[in-house]
Amino acid sequence: MRRAVLKASILACSAGAALAHAGDWYVDASAGSAGSGATWEEPFDNLQLALAAAHFGDTIHVAEGVYTPGGPGETEATFQLISGVTLLGGYPVGGGARDPSVHESVLSGDLDGDDDLAGWPIAWNINGRNVEHVVTGSGVDPTAVLDGFVIAQGHLGAAGNLAGSWAMFGSGLFILQGSPTIRDCEFRYNTAAFGWGGGLYVYQGSPRITRCRFFRNYVHLGGGGGLAAVESTLSISDCVFEQNQSVSGSVSAGDGDG
Repeated sequence: MRRAVLKASILACSAGAALAHAGDWYVDASAGSAGSGATWEEPFDNLQLALAAAHFGDTIHVAEGVYTPGGPGETEATFQLISGVTLLGGYPVGGGARDPSVHESVLSGDLDGDDDLAGWPIAWNINGRNVEHVVTGSGVDPTAVLDGFVIAQGHLGAAGNLAGSWAMFGSGLFILQGSPTIRDCEFRYNTAAFGWGGGLYVYQGSPRITRCRFFRNYVHLGGGGGLAAVESTLSISDCVFEQNQSVSGSVSAGDGDG
């Protein structure tokens, strides 16, 4: 009996500790300087700060604006999803009613802020180097949630990355043995090369993808301009694929306007 009571007490304490960590974090790129992240009045100005602070059960609220995973030259930087943590984009500056279709929270691989998209895809000039993977969902379970974001302009990373390396796959969202939940997101202007999945690439994973748009993602000498998956089981519903392209590669899920 004493063992049963002790075991129950330990479980109760563990549950209490988990609940104690659950909370909300706030991010606003227009804040100007980093606050505590605890309120819209004193938000973090950088999403990476919120991800570093978050624990299982937490929710991160992100205002409209452009967020890069690192600074100029940090081409291996990425926004790593976390099991048990929900990311919600689409809030107006300073907080308020959430509407991702109006208030775009953009996770961008354009580290230098100098991309020229006018000639997409052939004459697209990224000028400086962009990140390999804007977002990474490797190793997480369905409790890792990305909801209401634009994922844009992932592009091969540093000069000299070799064909066949993971840097050439999934420039928007890269998932290796992960199963995140992705809702109400748009993947646009992400480029892979000598690999697969410009917008999103999954290997040995089971993500759930709902109400997402894949627009103008591109693969050079590979397949799956919008999305590609290998040895994976995907749940995809109410998604739209528009103007994605792959050149000189076999057609895979996510090419064209399907």
